[in-house]
Amino acid sequence: KIMPTELTQLLADVRVNRYGLFSLTSIPEILKRIGNRGVSFTMMQYCVTRMGLTIDEDVLRQSFDMMDKNNDNCLSASEFVSGFKIMVQSFLPEIILQETGMTISQILPKLVQLVFTLSLM
Repeated sequence: KIMPTELTQLLADVRVNRYGLFSLTSIPEILKRIGNRGVSFTMMQYCVTRMGLTIDEDVLRQSFDMMDKNNDNCLSASEFVSGFKIMVQSFLPEIILQETGMTISQILPKLVQLVFTLSLM
């Protein structure tokens, strides 16, 4: 297993996007650095925290357990990539709402207006 201090060093120069998330294109590099050791729950917590996400520990643990198909308490590269994609898709809308300071009821009219404008083109 990778210790948190080692993980900090491994991910120190991995850039995050404007939402504070590791981009999907950076995942192969992260996995390459981690090697065959896999991703533990502690490592996943660190990644989520580093991305500035606030996810309840119980919810994160449930997500981790769902991703860990073989129940070895360590995510393989394929488990991590497939699960990470699902997590980002689940939490990204909430992050966007937080970053913009808008509610869904504020965004919907703008979205409808945008779709209508694009349909006229």
